[in-house]
Amino acid sequence: MDYERIRTFINSFSKDDTGLLGEIHSEALSSCVPIIRDETRDFLRTLIAIHKPGRILEVGTAVGYSAIVMAEAMEEYGDGGEHENAASDEGELGDAASDKEKFGHAASDEEKLGDAASDEEKFGDEASDEGELDDAASDVKMSANPGCEDAGDRDARIVSIEIDEKTAEIARTNIDKMGLSDKITVLCGDAAEILDDLSGYLCRKAGNDSEYVDDYTDKSVDKVDIQFDMVFIDAAKAQYQTYLDMVLKYVRKGSVIVCDNILMSGEILESHFHVEKRDRTIHDRMREFLRNLKNDDRFITSIVAVGDGMTISYVV
Repeated sequence: MDYERIRTFINSFSKDDTGLLGEIHSEALSSCVPIIRDETRDFLRTLIAIHKPGRILEVGTAVGYSAIVMAEAMEEYGDGGEHENAASDEGELGDAASDKEKFGHAASDEEKLGDAASDEEKFGDEASDEGELDDAASDVKMSANPGCEDAGDRDARIVSIEIDEKTAEIARTNIDKMGLSDKITVLCGDAAEILDDLSGYLCRKAGNDSEYVDDYTDKSVDKVDIQFDMVFIDAAKAQYQTYLDMVLKYVRKGSVIVCDNILMSGEILESHFHVEKRDRTIHDRMREFLRNLKNDDRFITSIVAVGDGMTISYVV
């Protein structure tokens, strides 16, 4: 099977980026800056449309292209995480409806008592109770997707980490041109060091503005760490296992972790000694990473041959 022909065929259906995003894409390619492939871009957009994350952590900014793509997808397809996909939530809604029905029966019984004054008082209480139940049902609906709680109450946000200072500055410029500076925060430095103290880096980035950090903090769980609904890892391939281990404290049940370029342009298929000597460490570590990830019970993971290969892991 000719996979290159298949890739060309698939990409023939893709729409090219236009306007400023198209310029950023073209400039990156002409400058040999590694950015996500077209089919990877389309996949990320689809994934965001399905999962509707409120907060995304990206490891590997490059010139900001992928962060911009994800931010635009969040704005276009996000609905505040109002999924109704949890059985327990449906149960709570059912209980609420049942309680309302009981209130209705109670009101009917009170009418039979014939005490007009008492009935008025009871009906007043009933109306108040029904109002509270309506509020409760609404709250249940808003939190039905465990990966996107409270997403509707604040702007979608992305934190992206880039090790190279010059590249990070180009990314910030591109993001600013796209009018997304209030949506995307680029942190410059070694990803492992930043992930070790992400809240501290965000504080310093914001001039120790605690409210800025609160925008990323999930107060519904017993953690002080910042929480994300989705993580996109596209950085040093030999460090994927390290990055995965470090981002775990920033995700929760229902979060999705995506890792890009896991096929390494097909080199991952080769045996250790058929790989260039300088690339053997990366090759071996990537194979070990894939083996560990597929056997990790904390995730439901699929390896897909999209772009240069991706893993999609659902945190269970």
